[in-house]
Amino acid sequence: MIALLSASAMVLTVLQATINAPTEAFRRCLRESSTKATNEKAAADAIDAYLRNACSVQMGTLKGAVVAFRTKNGMGKKAAAEDADMTVEDYVAT
Repeated sequence: MIALLSASAMVLTVLQATINAPTEAFRRCLRESSTKATNEKAAADAIDAYLRNACSVQMGTLKGAVVAFRTKNGMGKKAAAEDADMTVEDYVAT
């Protein structure tokens, strides 16, 4: 029983790590791009598009990781994709 719990904990730790790296990469890109946009005096209404363009690779990686993580935990693919979109929206908005 203890071995089963230990194995489950290790699997969950590995799954969580698969989502942490893309999350941190996306957040880092957003911070760096926000600073760059500020230095370039980008218009306030253009920041969203600026960030999405600058961080499109990291955004795609994060979306893929969130979908994979959620589907491995039993969520349907459509719901997981919607959750990934909301996650990205939250990060860009903040």
